[in-house]
Amino acid sequence: MRASPILLRKGFWSRSLEELRKVTQSAIRQDGVRFPDQPFPLLDFKEPSSLEEIKIMSDEDIGGFSTVNMEHRPETIREPAHMRWYGTISTDLPRNRPDVQRTGYAAWRNRDRPGTILGKALWNVDSFQYLALKVKSDGRKYFVNVQTESLVPTDLHQHRLYAKTPGQWETIVINWGAFVRTNHGQVVEPQTEMLTQKVKSIGIGSIDRVLGPYDLSIARIGLLALISVYVEGHVSAVATVPVLSFLISNLLPPDSRKNKTTEVVLTIGEYRDALAKLPSDFPGRTVWDLFLRKIWDFDCLDSLHAFFDKLHLLLTKTRDELLQERDNGQNQSKQEIRLSRTSPLGVFIRRAQVEFTRIQMEDSVVLWKSLLQFRESTRALVRKRNPSVSKTGFDINLPVDGTLHDLLYGDLSNGQFRATDTSVHDVETLLEFQLEKVQKGGERLPHEMKQQLEDMVKLAVDMPIRISYIDFLDSWKGSDYASAFEHLHRYFDYTMQSKDKAFYQYALLNLAILHADFGCWSEAVSAINETIATAREHKDTPCLNYALSWLFHFGKANPKEIEHVKRTGVLGTDKEGLAFLKAKAKEASMWGLLSTCYLTEARQLQTNGESVASAFECIVQSSHLNLTKDVSTNIGSELNVQSALFARLGQKHSAWSTNEIFLTCYGGSSQSDDLLHFACRSALMEAAKGHYAEAFVILESIDPSITRIIKHQQFWVACCLLIKLRQSVNKMDFYAAEQFLAQLRANIPTNHDISFAIIMQSIELEVRRNHFDKAMELVEKQFKTTKPAERDMYQTIKLMVLKAQILAKAGLPQKGFSLAIRAAALAYQGRFLGVLWEAIGTLSKVLCSLKEFDAAVQLLKTIMPRVLETEDGEVVANSYSYLADAYMGLAGEAKAGSSKRKEQMNKVLECLELAFDEYSRHDHVQGQCEMLAKKATIMHLNGDLVLANDIASKCLDIKKAAREEIRDAQHSTKT
Repeated sequence: MRASPILLRKGFWSRSLEELRKVTQSAIRQDGVRFPDQPFPLLDFKEPSSLEEIKIMSDEDIGGFSTVNMEHRPETIREPAHMRWYGTISTDLPRNRPDVQRTGYAAWRNRDRPGTILGKALWNVDSFQYLALKVKSDGRKYFVNVQTESLVPTDLHQHRLYAKTPGQWETIVINWGAFVRTNHGQVVEPQTEMLTQKVKSIGIGSIDRVLGPYDLSIARIGLLALISVYVEGHVSAVATVPVLSFLISNLLPPDSRKNKTTEVVLTIGEYRDALAKLPSDFPGRTVWDLFLRKIWDFDCLDSLHAFFDKLHLLLTKTRDELLQERDNGQNQSKQEIRLSRTSPLGVFIRRAQVEFTRIQMEDSVVLWKSLLQFRESTRALVRKRNPSVSKTGFDINLPVDGTLHDLLYGDLSNGQFRATDTSVHDVETLLEFQLEKVQKGGERLPHEMKQQLEDMVKLAVDMPIRISYIDFLDSWKGSDYASAFEHLHRYFDYTMQSKDKAFYQYALLNLAILHADFGCWSEAVSAINETIATAREHKDTPCLNYALSWLFHFGKANPKEIEHVKRTGVLGTDKEGLAFLKAKAKEASMWGLLSTCYLTEARQLQTNGESVASAFECIVQSSHLNLTKDVSTNIGSELNVQSALFARLGQKHSAWSTNEIFLTCYGGSSQSDDLLHFACRSALMEAAKGHYAEAFVILESIDPSITRIIKHQQFWVACCLLIKLRQSVNKMDFYAAEQFLAQLRANIPTNHDISFAIIMQSIELEVRRNHFDKAMELVEKQFKTTKPAERDMYQTIKLMVLKAQILAKAGLPQKGFSLAIRAAALAYQGRFLGVLWEAIGTLSKVLCSLKEFDAAVQLLKTIMPRVLETEDGEVVANSYSYLADAYMGLAGEAKAGSSKRKEQMNKVLECLELAFDEYSRHDHVQGQCEMLAKKATIMHLNGDLVLANDIASKCLDIKKAAREEIRDAQHSTKT
């Protein structure tokens, strides 16, 4: 006889041997008698080859239009290796298919496992209680589908996949008994128990028929089981340290375990994970078994009260108790383990006993029911060792089928009871954590979290103090001035009832910052002056130094509002005030304030155009303090100042690298406003290169939780509008540019760089329209609005260069000669290299008008390599255009037909081509047309009329395309 060909197929014998090995090991381990003690992975997506075991399905199989895709993602630092299942849901019905009445679904499952010599390969999960899935969901509605080897092949067992944190990895646990049997999407009655001994396939489907994309990432699917028997015992010496570590890690405040991520409320699963592998003194029993037996010893509410009444017996006896025992002739057992009353465990026990004694009767009943619900998931395991558990129900004193039992515990039986698993200590911990996030991170509370905290606060009397302060911060970040003002006063009203008036200055400090943030300058100055006076009265040095620092920075941002304060001599001049703050910060060891003072000095040196070396020295001193004194909150400000300094020096690549260093290395632990400013600065740098699409990608990638704060939202919108304004001006879409400019002027952000960029773009808009008078008026207005002592040297030079360029474009280049010379001299003095090259380019334009072509060429050839380093496309294009004009002048001075003239003309064409490329990258329509017009003129002079006409027609095509694009954009806006 000859073996059947199917048995010779590759892999058949290897699968059969593997299945036989598993069956043999299962028999040896007695899996049917003992419970498994480790997870049993069903599907794992660590390797790309695992996708071959998956089958994807959608309504596309019946002619629908939903799409389904699947790809493997390798393991990274932030994510495990996983499978990404994604696509789009469409409810459109296929044409010419009247039999199809319903579409809009997509799903995946594992393929049927190949058979072996023992028959079909199925999973036997009868010994396990839970199915665990590690997923990252997008928040849509998904169902877990399990198919077994049942009599009806189309039956599916389904359960909703409840994701609590969409967009983040989480492990979802589903009880095998919670699945519902369905057939073709309809619930089947009567329900039957799932054949967990013969599981055929597992998968996930999206059947909510909601239009749009879906995205679900699955790391691995495994089975977890709670498999212990509840017995009593003693903790072994080996398990003592792990048990104590587990207790201490969950009792100490969160600040003492910063590097450890734990939940505030412990679940039964966390106890199991921590205790299941720790041996006890009883053979075959673990600490987990002892713990389960202990919590199942509570058979009624009275037993819970008795347990709390006896908690004091776990603590060391007081001196009075020892004396009383001695007088009564009682001998204390030497073998008892008692906890010190001042130890973390002793403090926790004493606090728990006091809290339980103080709670009302109804609260103790809720606590009892919460305990019953907490342990209920382990009932099936306990019942295998102690069958009487199933007969007692929830209370040993009440019959299970009695009316009183249903009245008291009916909500537990039908799943309507909501457990109260948070104590007052837990709520305090949560509130402290939220305060830290709101204060340091600058984030707002999500609405759901805020509602949960308000519900939890009802547990205690003193909670409104903290919740009022959280409400104040949340209203402040949400730009609700009236509510923030009310919550601040309410918070300090609560504080004054329970504490003394030593915190009054902090109330005033918060009030001053609140007023300043909403533009109430005079109220802010009045509040901060009272803060300084109160801090001096109470000799509160940290508060006094911080208030003086805040007043100094407020004066730099709003010099007009602080004039009367300066006249009083509180801070003196800027240098004297800064030196005073640095000295006081050193005396009080306020390293954060001292680091801020160094950064402020660096900014001041930049603004005044003073020594660059001194500015970098201040930055290095601040960096040294941030690293050695662990001032992590100032790292963002430090890199921000450093990036701005590099940008002003014309080193855009260094500024870009600084931005990337912050976003990559410190983005996860920095304040939200720092993240926003760095991302927006990177986007503006990309826009300066002409990479508008990349700029908008960076802006769109900002975490939406950051822009939930109104102030951050306004800044983000301003950056988006600024890039769109620049785009519209370059495309000669003046209607759209006016709309964007009106929106920017309606809500100008407080950031000075963004405000100045808006002013520069408004002037550039008038120049492109050839409204040179209006452009000159805007420049002069900007000079008049700021006093010479308060001007930013860099911005002043930019305005001087722009004024000279306006005069040159208006046909009066020689009037801008002195302006260009002064601007170049000031830029060289302050080492503002980027604006220095612009000033020299403008100066060369003036020299060309004076027919000093050779001098202009020498200047431009010298600076061109440096101009390219600025990575500012428009400056590069303008410089090439100036160089082409200078070469054209030299060609005009040479003899007709000479080789020198031809050489100069070739250089002219080369420069025009380079300038045209840069203008094209920026969609600069006017610049492109100007370069083509010059090129056509040269071709015409050379006698090449055909090429001249081609270039002229190309110029007309560019203008026509720009007009059509503007027309389409206006039409889409109206519709």
